[in-house]
Amino acid sequence: MTHEATKNYAYNSQVPYEDVSPIDDAASNHFPQSYSQASREKSTEPRPRQDPFGNPKSIAWQPGVFRRFPWMSLGGLVLAVLGIIAMTLVLVTANGKPIDSWAIRGHNISPTVFLSLIVGIVNGCIRFIMGDGVNISWWLKSLDSNTVIADLHRYWSAGTSAFAAMTCGRHFNRVALASFLSFIITIADGPLLQRAISPIDRTYNVNTTIAAQLAPGPLPSGFTGITSDHIEDYFPTPQFHKIITDYQSRAPIGLMYNNTKGSYNTMLEGAGFDIACNDSIIPWTVGQGNFQNMMWLNVTGDPIEDSGAFTIDCDTTNGTSNPDIKSDNCNTFLYEKHCTLRVAKVRYPMTLTNGTVSLARQLQADNQTIQMQYPPAEDTFIGGTNPSTIGGILQAAADLWTSKSQGSITSADMTTGFVGHAYNLKKNDLGECDAVWQDPTEDIFNGIREIMFCSAINASASTSSQLAPATRAYSQTVYESHMAWYCAALAAMLLNLLCLLALFLGYWKLGRWTSLSPVETAKAFEAPLLVGCSGNAAVGGMLKNVGATRMVYGEHMGDSVVGSALRIGDPSVTTLPRKKMAYA
Repeated sequence: MTHEATKNYAYNSQVPYEDVSPIDDAASNHFPQSYSQASREKSTEPRPRQDPFGNPKSIAWQPGVFRRFPWMSLGGLVLAVLGIIAMTLVLVTANGKPIDSWAIRGHNISPTVFLSLIVGIVNGCIRFIMGDGVNISWWLKSLDSNTVIADLHRYWSAGTSAFAAMTCGRHFNRVALASFLSFIITIADGPLLQRAISPIDRTYNVNTTIAAQLAPGPLPSGFTGITSDHIEDYFPTPQFHKIITDYQSRAPIGLMYNNTKGSYNTMLEGAGFDIACNDSIIPWTVGQGNFQNMMWLNVTGDPIEDSGAFTIDCDTTNGTSNPDIKSDNCNTFLYEKHCTLRVAKVRYPMTLTNGTVSLARQLQADNQTIQMQYPPAEDTFIGGTNPSTIGGILQAAADLWTSKSQGSITSADMTTGFVGHAYNLKKNDLGECDAVWQDPTEDIFNGIREIMFCSAINASASTSSQLAPATRAYSQTVYESHMAWYCAALAAMLLNLLCLLALFLGYWKLGRWTSLSPVETAKAFEAPLLVGCSGNAAVGGMLKNVGATRMVYGEHMGDSVVGSALRIGDPSVTTLPRKKMAYA
């Protein structure tokens, strides 16, 4: 074999040194003297070696499942999966926890901060896997004998530009799909995860016991009013006068109990009224002549005769429509209610909040009587004053709620008292044929309960106390996880990862570590500046050989002016492109 034939054979074969055909002794005389047998023995595959004729180093093409396994991408995938697990743990752990429980060295750090950090890491892993997958897909595409140069460009373009991936049309491929999904999902997963958790206010109930300063017994004798033997009205005692003033001004009801922090739902026992009512309905006619009662409410009682009770009578009409109210009578119904209020030991359902009381509204049927009480008759003094236990309450109820409305079919009503106006639901300026009154007794009973409860608090000594079971209700701002939003983000990220894994199918066909470096792709297209590099060298090996070579993009000075070409070449024979020069 001639020297030239041996040289060409060794270059074109591009096989490991061990696979190169032996060179005859004549050719071996042309080896450089420094190229010894010892240096040949030190060279082992896969390290390239320079043949004695100055040809590029020969490197073996070594495909394989484990030899070319994308370990770095596997690390990125594992890190992305760990990030997804971490996001799940953050959402599960934070759900229902107070916002101040997420603190580091006294500084509150919202779970959304951790989620943003983790999703940033996951998205970074996705971009890394995407880049490696595009690299492998590009080189696998180049191994296909049916590939055209435009295919390689589309793979590279779709892998580096989401816009190119979305506009590749009928050339849509797996690289374009992965690139498009990565672009959309890395934008959408952040807002989805922000919706996956939010702070809300929750109310919690805890069973406990409170000690309240409230005597469960009856009011002291003569606590609310005084009268004399020659007048019927009762005057409030000084302490009861303040109670009525506070009631009318809607002042907060204060109560001493052992823990004034938070809110408690409980029932306390104290002096109150048992309420019993009888109802009846009778026909009622309102004519055109004299005024007739349409609604009236009376509060009556005689604490001297019965020191523990008084009565409330309330009558209301429901009204009726008539086409000709000028000539006909109004035939309607009268609702009569007769109620007796008797002192008793009762339960008061209430809510205690920061030392104040909010009594629960009760219906007439919701009677909380524990024990009826029948106090002895009150003393009377001829020519003097008579103290009364409930006389002040009787007088206050009569002053606040006694009312009456009268009218006829052709005349407007005549009303005295607040109740007659406040509870008239439908008023006709021409008469009262269609007038309707709402039953006011429920509101009145709740008002009397409140007055009596305040009286019981005021009458309790500082040493009076009762224990009562309670439910402590407190509000706390906690984090609430919305797993539906998280599942949407999770599904998107997993779908993206699956599409990225598809880019690695066939990686075992590659015989070296590849990249999309312009140096490596230029060598694949036989760039003149890289003739000193092996076509199977990785980019790192190429740079060791030609990395220090100077280059410039421009016009090769050896070409003629007409039809000159632009290329990357040696600066000594390449000049910058000339303005308005046409290049081939």
